[in-house]
Amino acid sequence: MVKSKIAWLGVFCFAAFIFLMAICILVLTEQFEVLDGFSLFGMTGCFLFCLYFLLTEFRKRADVILLSEAQIERRRYYGIGRREKFDLNEVDGFTEMDYYSKKYLHLIQNGKRVACCSNFHMRNYDEVKNAMRDKLLFFGQEPYSLKAEVAYLLKL
Repeated sequence: MVKSKIAWLGVFCFAAFIFLMAICILVLTEQFEVLDGFSLFGMTGCFLFCLYFLLTEFRKRADVILLSEAQIERRRYYGIGRREKFDLNEVDGFTEMDYYSKKYLHLIQNGKRVACCSNFHMRNYDEVKNAMRDKLLFFGQEPYSLKAEVAYLLKL
């Protein structure tokens, strides 16, 4: 049984985005009358940027994966999100994608990505990759496409 281990830099970024959102909400609610137009626009923009990251990058990429003999369990948001289980015989396989210094493993079921593991969010990325390679079919390198990634991140 292999369980992906959380990288603390990713958790720090997650906490920093939540803290920054809280500050934006506090400033927008408490100082709304005092803020000039540019500051109001800046705080709202900062809040929306943080919200975008929480609803895309951390929702789709920060999965904790538990790989056992018969199934794969995935939990979103560093393991605090909802749990979803996949039988190994129902999963098609997995792909790997490189984007600069980040690497992503995508679990594929019925031609769609259903889980993701990243070396930015996980300490034992290589161990998880090797365990997946032993149990699942490896479809090879997936080319990076900005259009495809934005579509994937914005899908609910």
